[in-house]
Amino acid sequence: MSAARFIASSPRRGRCACAYTLVEMVVVTVILMMALALVLPRLGGGSRRMAAEQALSELRAAFGETAMRARTTGRPLDLTLFPQEGLFRVTPAGESLDRDWHPQGLPPLTGEDGRGGILPGTDSYPVPKGVEWTELPEETEASSQGGILFRFFPDGEACGPPLAWRMHGRNYRLVMDSVLGKATILEMEEGRP
Repeated sequence: MSAARFIASSPRRGRCACAYTLVEMVVVTVILMMALALVLPRLGGGSRRMAAEQALSELRAAFGETAMRARTTGRPLDLTLFPQEGLFRVTPAGESLDRDWHPQGLPPLTGEDGRGGILPGTDSYPVPKGVEWTELPEETEASSQGGILFRFFPDGEACGPPLAWRMHGRNYRLVMDSVLGKATILEMEEGRP
């Protein structure tokens, strides 16, 4: 039989032989719906997770920049949290150390306004949206301005009380490492102190 005769004798020439039955379409639809049911909650949680990470980055930046400014300017700085105002304020510490202290090998780094010449910095940092304070220190650990005081020294040391808050359905705790001058933020599990 020749190829031309075989093609001519084919009964479905010109029509698509790949039709789907209703049962096949229902099965595919059910499988797609199940896959979407598994994926959509993860996508929705991703935006909350990203918002939480952004807020944590902002908090780390406030502490990190203040610590760096204290080291570069050679002056102790206070970072004061005002929970009701939703603000961290940076001010020079009340008692100055040695006026001539500066990082070894560098000239004194002060600009016209007394801030560091390398890190211009800012006078305040907003508390990220969604932060609900769950544990604030007692009045004895507050600054003279009524806020919660964190102090950063030019030698890299720092001091300040622990803080706890809830944000986007998760619990966090900030602890100051007094020797390294670093604020560590830990995510706490439910039911753990």
